[in-house]
Amino acid sequence: DGKIGSVGGLTEKARAASLVGKRYFITPITSNKDYLIASTIEEKYGIHPVHVDNIDDLINYVFFNVSLPQLEYG
Repeated sequence: DGKIGSVGGLTEKARAASLVGKRYFITPITSNKDYLIASTIEEKYGIHPVHVDNIDDLINYVFFNVSLPQLEYG
């Protein structure tokens, strides 16, 4: 159905992405734990988390230059 499932190691992946100069971290947020981790990524690593729910969103961001939204924290 195109949904993107849970991904482990968000902190480590965000850190690695920031170390090689990436500005955005595209990831699914599938749990409260993921949300809490994602909410600290920008402050800790200077990289903007972007939430994707499905493969179509991911493909649009990566290949078709669709503007990346910022993850909002409530």
